[in-house]
Amino acid sequence: AIVVNKADGDNLKRALIARSDYDRMLHYIRPATEKWKTQAYTCSAVTKDGLDELWDVIQEFAEQGKENGVFLKRRQEQSLRWVRDMIDEHLHNLFFNNVVIQGRMGEVEAAVLDGEMSESQAVEELIGVFDRSLK
Repeated sequence: AIVVNKADGDNLKRALIARSDYDRMLHYIRPATEKWKTQAYTCSAVTKDGLDELWDVIQEFAEQGKENGVFLKRRQEQSLRWVRDMIDEHLHNLFFNNVVIQGRMGEVEAAVLDGEMSESQAVEELIGVFDRSLK
C-alpha cells in the first residue's frame, strides 16, 4: 500500500490528487507481492479519516500472506539478510578496529592519493596486513 498522509484541511485536495497519481502509476508496475493488488490510500492522523480502512488493508495483507506462505518466506529471507548484515558489520568492525590496520591505513591511503598505489593494490595490501595480524 502507498499511503498519502495529512489528507485533511488545505492538504486534502493535494492528497487526493497524489493518491490518484499513485493509483495510475501502480497500474503500470508489476505487483511486489503475487496475487496482491497494491493501491494508494489517503489518511489523516489529525481527523483519523482513512485509518480504519488502512488498518483493514494491513490485516488483510497479513492474513493473505500467512495463508499463501508469502509472510513466512519473507520472514525467512529477512532473517538470512540480517545474519549477513550482522556478519558484514562484525567483519567491518574487526578490520577497522584492528590496531595494525589503523597503523597502516594512513600510509596506504596516502599512497593511493599520491598515485603510488592503485585502489586494488591498496585493498590487497590492507587485506594482507589484516590476515597476517590474525595469525
